[in-house]
Amino acid sequence: MESPLVYTLPHLEAVEGLSHGFFARLGGTSPPPFASLNMGVATGDSQANVRANREIVRQALGLKRLAAVRQVHGDRIAAVNDGLPEDPLHPLAEADGMVTGRQGIGLLIKVADCVSILLCDPSAKSIGAVHAGWQGLVKGVIGQAVEAMAAQLNSHPARMLAGIGPCLGPCCAEFVNYRREFPTSLWKYKDGRDHFDLPAMARDQLIEAGLFARNIQTLTLCTRCREDLFFSHRGQGTATGRLAAVIGFRVERGRADV
Repeated sequence: MESPLVYTLPHLEAVEGLSHGFFARLGGTSPPPFASLNMGVATGDSQANVRANREIVRQALGLKRLAAVRQVHGDRIAAVNDGLPEDPLHPLAEADGMVTGRQGIGLLIKVADCVSILLCDPSAKSIGAVHAGWQGLVKGVIGQAVEAMAAQLNSHPARMLAGIGPCLGPCCAEFVNYRREFPTSLWKYKDGRDHFDLPAMARDQLIEAGLFARNIQTLTLCTRCREDLFFSHRGQGTATGRLAAVIGFRVERGRADV
């Protein structure tokens, strides 16, 4: 079995004790059409395969546990505190983002074209992870996550770093029903072909939430264009897997947060 392929961002790599990664579909245990590093339990893949794949991701990042939610294209943010489920496949809650100040826990977001956003306030040692499909972008889920970190974890947007992962690029993000789906305030992200720039939309929402533009980095990789590397719901339909985007602070020596 090949090693997992993981993409990282320099400004997050520079944070001491922080692990993060946007994982490609390679290096897992699942057979086609979920080949091979599938994170999704509701895709038709076996729980045994998904459990093994999540363990591969956990070990690759050097974290104690992974936490995940049942993503529902909303704007709810879950706080990851005590009482993680014993079964790593059991979701904490229905939500589309998570925040925590605990060490050793990796916040796992699952995507197959949607935008994944990883957040970190190095001073507060707090982190967040967000799943933002077009519905989440319309509902403002990114701003909700930034607000949750500020309100619950003593974080400040001006100190936060953000990474935007591979997703459906403006080359492929066609929305023929955009007049019904997007408010007019978001039509500025549309080109002449009814394609929307979702990463730019996410970046601007981070800035609107108080982050500095210089603290936001984007992996400009389109999941549909590179189906050899990524799962794509647009490209492959419902019979496809889910990619992992994960962030977490490793446990410091002498501490036992998890």
